[in-house]
Amino acid sequence: MIEAAALMALIVRDWGDFTMITSLLLFNALLGFWEEHEASNALDALKSSLALKARALRDGKWQQVDARTLVLGDIIRLYLGDVVPADCKLIQGDYISIDQSALTGESLPVTKKSGEDAYSGSVVTMTLGARMLARSKAIVSRLESIEELAGVDVFCSDKTRTLTENKLTLGEPESWAGTEAATLILMASLASRAADTNPIDIAVWAGLKDVSILNSYQQEKYVPFDPVDKRTEATMRLVKFFGLPKARHR
Repeated sequence: MIEAAALMALIVRDWGDFTMITSLLLFNALLGFWEEHEASNALDALKSSLALKARALRDGKWQQVDARTLVLGDIIRLYLGDVVPADCKLIQGDYISIDQSALTGESLPVTKKSGEDAYSGSVVTMTLGARMLARSKAIVSRLESIEELAGVDVFCSDKTRTLTENKLTLGEPESWAGTEAATLILMASLASRAADTNPIDIAVWAGLKDVSILNSYQQEKYVPFDPVDKRTEATMRLVKFFGLPKARHR
C-alpha cells in the first residue's frame, strides 16, 4: 500500500509526498537488508561453534573424521579445548568440565562424569580463560595452549618480540644420580599420549633412540597436564619385559 501511495503521489505530481514516501521505502529496505545481514552473521557464528572434525575409533584405530559422518554407536575421544561433535554419553575417564553456556545459559562449566551426557556444541574447559584473555586483546587460536602456557616460567622471544619458529626440540636431559638419560626420556615419553599430537610430547619422542620400545607398555590411565602441580601422569602396564619395572611415570 505504501508503494501504491508513492505511485499515486507521482501521478498527481505531489513531489513532497512522493519524496517522503520513497525515502521511507528506501530506509525500510536498508533496515531489512541490515537485519538479514546480522542474522546471517549469527548463523555463521553458530555454525563455526560446531565441531567440524572428531576423533573416532574406526577399524580398530583412532582416526580424525568429519563430524557429520558420526553415527550412533561411534566411539569418540574428547580432549581439552575440543568442541563436542555430537550428543554423546561419556563411557570412560574420571571427569571433565564442559562449558555448555551456549545451550543452557549457565555461566560456569559443568562437571561431567562417566555415564552422563555431553551435548553437541558444548566445549571441554578452557573457554572461560580464552574469553578473559580476549578482553585483554590476547587472541587464542588453540584453547589447549592456555593450559600449556600455565606451566611456562620464562618466555623468551627475539628483538621483535615474536617467536621465529614454531618448533620445539629436546635439550640435553639432566637426570638424578643413578638414573640414565635414556631412562629419563623413556619415562617422559610414557607420561604422554600419542593421539594428542602435543608439540612437547613430539619433541620428547624424538629423543628416543628406539620408538618401538613404547610398544612394550600399555597405558591404563592418563591424567592430562595440571597447571596446579605442573605435571602429567600416566599409569602404565608392562606387557613385554625388557629390564624396566612396572611403575607410575610422571
